[in-house]
Amino acid sequence: MLSVSVISGDAAYYSGAENVETLENAEGQWLGKGAEALGLSGAVVPDRLDALLQGHLPDGTRLTRQKDGKETNRPGLDLTFGAPKSLSILALLGGDTRLTEAHNAAARQAMLEVERSVNTRLTRDGVTRTVATGNMVAALFTHDTNRAGEMHLHDHGLLLNLTQAEGKWHALGSDTRHRSGIREMVYDMKLAYGQLYREFLRPGVEAAGYTPVDSGPHGMFELAEVPRAVVEAYSQRTAQIDAAVGREASALSRAVAALDTRQSKTFVDGDTRRAQWTATLDGLDFDPAAVIAAAKARSQPERDVGPGIPGEALSPKGRPLSGPGVDTLQPDSPGAGALLQAAVTQAVSALSDKKAQFAYSEVLAAVVSRLPAEAGMVQRARDGIEAARAQGRLVALDRDKGLFTSDIHLLDELTLRQFAREHSESGRAMVSGAALLSGRLPDVTGVYAELAQARDPLAVLAGRGGMAVQRGRMEQLTDLARAQGRQVMILAADNRSARFLGESETLAGSLVGRSALREELPLSAWSTVIVTEAESLTLKESVLLLTQARASGAQILLMDSGKRQGTGSALSVLKDEAVVVRAFNDAEKPSVQLVSEPDKKVRYQALAQEYAREVMAGQTVVAQVAGAREQRLLTADIRDALRAEGMLAGAEVRVATLSPVWLDSKNRLSRETYRAGMVMERWQAEAREMQRWHIDRVGEETNILRLVNEAGAVRTEKISQLDSQWRLYAPGEIAVATGDTLKVTGSEARGKLKAQETVQVVGTQDGTLTLMRVGANGDNAREGKALTLDISQPLKLAHGYVEPVGQSVRAEGRVLAALSGREMRDEVINQLVRSGNDIRLFTALDPVRADAKLARHPLVRVVSAQVEAATGTQGQGTDAALDAAAALPRTPAAQSVFLALSQVQHERMAFQAPRLLSAAISINPTVPVMAIRHEIDRQVRDGELVSPENSSLLVPRETFETEKAIIRHIAEGKGAVAPLMPAVPDALLQGLTQGQQTATRMVLESADRFTAVQGYAGVGKTTQFRAMLTALDTLPADQRPEVVGLAPTHRAVEEMQSVGVRAQTLDSFLFEDRQARQNGEKPDYGRTLFLVDEASMVGNRAMSEAYQAVAAGGGR
Repeated sequence: MLSVSVISGDAAYYSGAENVETLENAEGQWLGKGAEALGLSGAVVPDRLDALLQGHLPDGTRLTRQKDGKETNRPGLDLTFGAPKSLSILALLGGDTRLTEAHNAAARQAMLEVERSVNTRLTRDGVTRTVATGNMVAALFTHDTNRAGEMHLHDHGLLLNLTQAEGKWHALGSDTRHRSGIREMVYDMKLAYGQLYREFLRPGVEAAGYTPVDSGPHGMFELAEVPRAVVEAYSQRTAQIDAAVGREASALSRAVAALDTRQSKTFVDGDTRRAQWTATLDGLDFDPAAVIAAAKARSQPERDVGPGIPGEALSPKGRPLSGPGVDTLQPDSPGAGALLQAAVTQAVSALSDKKAQFAYSEVLAAVVSRLPAEAGMVQRARDGIEAARAQGRLVALDRDKGLFTSDIHLLDELTLRQFAREHSESGRAMVSGAALLSGRLPDVTGVYAELAQARDPLAVLAGRGGMAVQRGRMEQLTDLARAQGRQVMILAADNRSARFLGESETLAGSLVGRSALREELPLSAWSTVIVTEAESLTLKESVLLLTQARASGAQILLMDSGKRQGTGSALSVLKDEAVVVRAFNDAEKPSVQLVSEPDKKVRYQALAQEYAREVMAGQTVVAQVAGAREQRLLTADIRDALRAEGMLAGAEVRVATLSPVWLDSKNRLSRETYRAGMVMERWQAEAREMQRWHIDRVGEETNILRLVNEAGAVRTEKISQLDSQWRLYAPGEIAVATGDTLKVTGSEARGKLKAQETVQVVGTQDGTLTLMRVGANGDNAREGKALTLDISQPLKLAHGYVEPVGQSVRAEGRVLAALSGREMRDEVINQLVRSGNDIRLFTALDPVRADAKLARHPLVRVVSAQVEAATGTQGQGTDAALDAAAALPRTPAAQSVFLALSQVQHERMAFQAPRLLSAAISINPTVPVMAIRHEIDRQVRDGELVSPENSSLLVPRETFETEKAIIRHIAEGKGAVAPLMPAVPDALLQGLTQGQQTATRMVLESADRFTAVQGYAGVGKTTQFRAMLTALDTLPADQRPEVVGLAPTHRAVEEMQSVGVRAQTLDSFLFEDRQARQNGEKPDYGRTLFLVDEASMVGNRAMSEAYQAVAAGGGR
């Protein structure tokens, strides 16, 4: 640990015998650039040290002051670095001098870190400022006992009270008000400096053949080779501190207790002290000599010098322990490189199948899940990711957050662009001569007429509408293509969509699933391919489709129903490439009824009650909400409502269930997909039976599943060799009563029940469920014979009331949907109309805001545009963007520093570099300290971290610029608007305190765009709100502003609403304003007065954006 105190002794104390009883050559050493400037190096000369402690410099300068006629000064600070007790035992009792050397080197390095932050205070023209100097005069002394006479290897780092600035010597900086001086900073940062010492010490310990094991926070460790009982036997001093503040006390409390419980030292000669220490071992099974011999055998013969930094140590496996850019640990086992590369490739491929961009943490988790769990696994995964980034397989999308896309996406996007351009220029779609001569072309208008005339080889056909409308459009497109002599193939979005479209005689024989894209499609120049819900096409699927279209000359029509758009959408790429887009105008915007209720429990209950009423009336109805948890909550409310209406009867039974877990070629090979307790099934063709196995154990070290069946038989399966014949299920349980509607999630009753069928419970008795199918048309009519299932075994059933948004496909029916504010978007509504033609939205938003949200369309950006934006290469092309992206810092050190920034800024906006260094080390201890140190230096050098006014404090440039923007907006708003009222009538202010009156007048009579009212809880801010609203109500209607409340929390919003202020969260306001501006709108706030409550809880970034939005809209 590290303790800090004022230097209280002289040279004789620090170098005297009473502090060094067993060590030889324990004389002090000079340290620091300031010492070099004074010509001090090597061993400390006591007289020179005493003179400096008194403020007397060799050049005659005196850093002293007169007090009561006497010359006084502050000598400096004593930073005491204590080694782990187990290390002290082996170094002092066992005599392993390698550990002593490692300790001294670590303390020295920690003091050099302190030197980087040394500063002084200079006064020029009456202005005093803190100036960084970066040089210190220090002395380092090694001691071997504590005040209880126990072995305690520790170094006193004496930071003398002098530093050089502008060619002169000055006292160390001190700033008790802002605590920006080095003296205050050392106290504030002692936990961080202590952690740095231990991180510098750890590699030396490992190189000596010992194993550090964590023993506490802030990087504390002991050596595994020393038993705990031995450590405790030599820890009387620790026991004293425990008695003073308790074992669980914070590091800061223990450091204070260490000073409070200090005793005076008594000198004992070295031989006597060793004899005392040896006697303590009586009765303990511990041989220091044997432990040290074993450690030396494990360590390498000599310490090599690694690249990058002179004298840098190498670990036993040859890994540099520190140095710039040293972030890797290369495995030395055969085949490990191929295994790692395969894991990274699979991880990137799996993530790319699901999303166009992903965080570093997602990549790391995906790689780790594909590697055997063994020592060094995480670091090897990091190495593999870094190699993928260097090779261009991962491409950075931003500089700070570690957001990536893959070369797969970029290659697919570039390929799609090229193929789309070439196919669009390939000529018009074929039309038969017979069709032209016979005049059999249908009489069509609108989009159909345009297509009949242009015969676009590739076109996007955009239009809203429910599934009935979409089916009608495809029928007309199919008729048109056939009339022109072409064969039609329709690619359905999913099985539900295919079943619904297949009800049309026109379309029935032309439907295929998306999986057909992976095979050779029977296309020719006389083919037309219609893709339903094409907005959900992935880039890969689009490339596969256009590959075959180019080869065959087929016409491709992509139906954009607006259900999902976003980064990576193939349609976004095609539209960006200027592919022909034709818009349908044959369907109105979906009609939606809004039910506004801010309380979620009440909102869900209202939806459930309406659901029950619809079911009782025999209507087709479905409830939809996003998220498994919300679906469970809403299901419970619906079942309560149905039971209240008498539609559920009798006692409930608990039924064990199996829910299918979707496996594809990517997640099937990931260890993270599997959990003990899950169930796996496999069809055995030879025995013509389905075999069921329970996962007993997931072997993290071996990547092998241990499976057990009902008979107790055991088999093992390598995860890497699982094929598509396996099915995976997650166990669960549901409550079932007579009358419940259930969904079949997998084949049951020996195949008599198929997945996706709906059944109703007609009886629960004697350990069985009696079920009847519900009509396929979605009503509650029962069909067929009753089926009885044994519930002693898990069943593939689930409640059938609530589903994800847009899951079911129906032409008609009521959809009851619970949506959050962020889900109130146009494309979500388009998903809802897939499930019915009568939509009712239950939302926490008020109707006005809900309507405004529904009217907006989000813009999208393709992946290449994001790469260009992230690298500042807009308009220069993808190649230039990729080159720039490759230069973005993505090392583990950069990641650690980025994450540490948010951590340290929770404590203080501006911070010292050692605090950031300490936090980064805690986030990822595997990254060498020097690598993080170099990353911080790089950010300072590149201006990403700035040091205001040449102080030793650091602050991210983004934070600095945000504060400047806030000040600018407020300054520009001075005198920028007309007062709301020339003068507030005195009658309206009666009953208010003087402060409330002043605040009300200021807000209403001010010509400033932004005003601030400050007051502690209970001083009447709510009363002042009411008075202000009352005053505004006296204005003529055409002059009265709309008052909108903004607050950081929903609770604060509710409080504002309670006094009559229409309010919303600040985040939701910013989201709506941002979307409006992206869509080309210019929000007008000229008649709006925003009241931001609890403004001190709002972060600077959000507040800056709010100021900008209000100013741009002309509000106040």
